[in-house]
Amino acid sequence: MEQKILEILLDLQQDMKVVKTDIQGLKTDVQALQTDVQGLKTDVQGLQTDVQGLKTDVQTLQTDVQGLKTDVQTLQTDVQGLKTDVQTLQTDVQGLKTDVQTLQTDVQGLKTDVQTLQTDVQGLKTDVQGLQTDLHEVKETVNRIEASQTEDVIEMLTATKKITDFEFDYLNNKVTEIDKRLFSLERRSDY
Repeated sequence: MEQKILEILLDLQQDMKVVKTDIQGLKTDVQALQTDVQGLKTDVQGLQTDVQGLKTDVQTLQTDVQGLKTDVQTLQTDVQGLKTDVQTLQTDVQGLKTDVQTLQTDVQGLKTDVQTLQTDVQGLKTDVQGLQTDLHEVKETVNRIEASQTEDVIEMLTATKKITDFEFDYLNNKVTEIDKRLFSLERRSDY
């Protein structure tokens, strides 16, 4: 029995050594695990820092995206305004084209009127030249008539004067006779 106990004790001692070795291995493993856990903690802290940085980056990106959305809306509004301005300009240009066509038509009409006026002026010049020629001829004719008829007119005036003097004398004599008769009649009526 003692022998058995001794064997048991030796077995126990052997087992204890194995257990001690195992414990020592476990301690080493625990230390390694603690080192690993510490490394993991560091990694987790690094990841948390990275995640925090990513969150900050995401917030910055969201702010940038919001700014870009605002910029896009502003650009869309500006583009809409430009479209309206372009349409207005197109309408204005169309109006100007119409005005230019109207002006061209008016200018063409004025050219025609000017040509007509030039033709009329040319005709008037011709008429004036003809009138000047006629006037010159009339003056020459009047001068000839005056020269040739002056003597005839003097003779006619002399003859007319003689007739007028004769008629005056005749009328004067008649008036005198009438006065005498009237005087005579008045005298008779007085008696």
